[in-house]
Amino acid sequence: MTVRLNATRQGDGLVLVAGANDGADNLGIPVVSSITDNGPTHATYAKAVGKTIPAGESVDLETWYASNIPAGITSITVTFTAPSPAQVGSAWVGEYSGLAASGMLDRVSAQSSTGTTHSSGATPATSQTNELVVAAYGDGGWNTSITAPAGWSSRCRGGNQTFDQLATADSNVAGIGAQSASFTTSGTTIGAAEIVTFRHA
Repeated sequence: MTVRLNATRQGDGLVLVAGANDGADNLGIPVVSSITDNGPTHATYAKAVGKTIPAGESVDLETWYASNIPAGITSITVTFTAPSPAQVGSAWVGEYSGLAASGMLDRVSAQSSTGTTHSSGATPATSQTNELVVAAYGDGGWNTSITAPAGWSSRCRGGNQTFDQLATADSNVAGIGAQSASFTTSGTTIGAAEIVTFRHA
């Protein structure tokens, strides 16, 4: 799948969240196999964290990032492994200024849960003040609405889907400490939530 975006700015950071499920065929969990872009020079993408839910749901949720990106990227293509012809996937990309050119990734946490409240779990304490925090939620599709953590900025709200629901949110935290995020769904789901913190320059 390909995500379109406005032309990137030199030196910014990208955060990409991708989710997929196998279309209820129970043939395996599709995971990200590659990320490429159309920039005149290409960004380097690294996986921050991922969480899978095994057969029955066969869901994968992953957060990737690229630091100190080149200018001029307008599309990013995410490729998943393909265990199932019915595979369904989605992706979201956020571009952020002021992040560290190297050592951008700081802390992560991820877990799965069943219910209407889905927590990422708590990260270790952040290593510096003033960090960007990005959280994500994904499931195999339960036709529910998804609500972002209170006080966070909702960036992607892909609920009310039969397959592959995805939501993302972000926040800035001033102090040093453990970070966590909880998404809520309008009905009981089996989902995964994760959280990643990124250092500013």
